[in-house]
Amino acid sequence: MSPDLQDPANRRASCDQCRQKKLKCDGSYPSCGRCSTLGEPCKFSARMPMGRPKKRKIASENEAQESSASRTSPSTLAMSIGSDTGSDMGRRASFDPCQHMSEDAPLDLIPLGNETNVDPKLLAFESDPGQQTCACLASLYLSLEEVRKADDLPFTARLSVLRHLTTTAAGIIQCQVCPTKFLWAMQNAQLLNTLIISLAEGYKKIVKSVEDETKRAQDARESKELYISEGQTLEAPSQNDALGFSLSLDPRDWKSIANKAIKSELFDRTYGIPERVMYRRV
Repeated sequence: MSPDLQDPANRRASCDQCRQKKLKCDGSYPSCGRCSTLGEPCKFSARMPMGRPKKRKIASENEAQESSASRTSPSTLAMSIGSDTGSDMGRRASFDPCQHMSEDAPLDLIPLGNETNVDPKLLAFESDPGQQTCACLASLYLSLEEVRKADDLPFTARLSVLRHLTTTAAGIIQCQVCPTKFLWAMQNAQLLNTLIISLAEGYKKIVKSVEDETKRAQDARESKELYISEGQTLEAPSQNDALGFSLSLDPRDWKSIANKAIKSELFDRTYGIPERVMYRRV
């Protein structure tokens, strides 16, 4: 039933002719002033309802089908698919279980299939209680912390720390347990890479500190006193140590000895600094 256009509330404020030409209309019904003057036919259209149109209601049958599909468990779907051995392969291949899966389904019930050829043992997050473990991860974290603290140590003490950490890194590289787990291998490989870069940077800082100390001593016209002792700790040398002696060296000679010690540590461990021979700058 069309609305009564006699009521101003049921018709538009402007006639169709004025609205089409985008002209001002006085809204007189049944013919506005402009159309009457020009002798044109004047027609008013019904006013359209305001606001958004309402959504159409879903049929009750569709609601029942959707609710039934949402209540279907993934395990039921998997059983029905697996039991249908005589069905057509093309029809089974086109079936997508994700379309029939509830959003609330637990992750461990979703069948992932055999789409990867990676050994499942390498992807396991939980370790077997009877499996052998190693302390490489803890050693890597401690070694990185020692490298950071070694920046504040003197030349000889820093060289000893880097020697120890280099031995630790070599032992981690030769570990036979880390490669048995994919996650362990990836995590330890990244930390080991960081440790090796830090060790290289540490030796670079040692060479730089030797050069800076040599330049400072030359500018101040000071000699470098080197204390050599065997069988004594570096922290508390004896004043009357019969096993050690001190040397007063030219800064350039001291630099040469220091660089040779660093080179021996890096490239020729056969003739490196023994563990019980200590060098101390007095």
